[in-house]
Amino acid sequence: MQTNNLKASLPLYLSLSLILSSLSITFASTNGAAHSFTSQKADEMALSQALEMKTTPMDLEMGLAYSKTEACKQEFEAAVADGKRAIDEALKTAKHGQAFAVVSDIDETVLDNRQYLEDKAKKVTTGQSDVDWGKFENWAIEARAKPLEPTVRLLAYARSKKVAVFFVTGRMEKLRKPTIENLLRADIAYDGLYLRPDGDKRHASEYKSQVRKSIEDMGFTIALNIGDQCSDLSGGHAMDCEKLPNRMYYIP
Repeated sequence: MQTNNLKASLPLYLSLSLILSSLSITFASTNGAAHSFTSQKADEMALSQALEMKTTPMDLEMGLAYSKTEACKQEFEAAVADGKRAIDEALKTAKHGQAFAVVSDIDETVLDNRQYLEDKAKKVTTGQSDVDWGKFENWAIEARAKPLEPTVRLLAYARSKKVAVFFVTGRMEKLRKPTIENLLRADIAYDGLYLRPDGDKRHASEYKSQVRKSIEDMGFTIALNIGDQCSDLSGGHAMDCEKLPNRMYYIP
């Protein structure tokens, strides 16, 4: 597989004109099911989901209920298994001296915030339930989110194969200390941690794709990019993308 160096960001919605590569793609609907696809497909999915959310917002309570089902568990584990295969395939084609990396989101990817989401879910005027993001920072400071074991094992596997692990999260820089504490408590090892600059208002897709570009500029080939949001994956700079199921909330 070749890395897709796409420069168009999601907010510009230019990715619709991209032609899908000839690479094999496994694709399901945008409602939270696990996916294995290229960065170009991630761009197309992100645009599709952004349009869908304008008319059919996610319902937190329904999403929480789905997250406890066997179907969700199977989707999650399937995406993780595909991620492991992507790592193995990249290593098979490695050139002498080539350094590989995995980029991973944090929330709902390796750390499980459902305790907070269940406790703090609120009703909004549309009748849909939504996340109380205003108090999420207080929850994050407590540093007690539980690990999501399938992805924790995947990242441990990557590091055992000398593949670097970089976290790229939408959390603000001021949450660095509690984020590190939570990762330590969960026994999650990594090689780099990128947080948003405080006050950064860019779309996640724009911010995260720029960070991945900087990781490539260090000399790494990103074999795998994994996350629970389409915006974790869009914007290029990865050989393979894995979408974990999340029907609880949407981040552009």
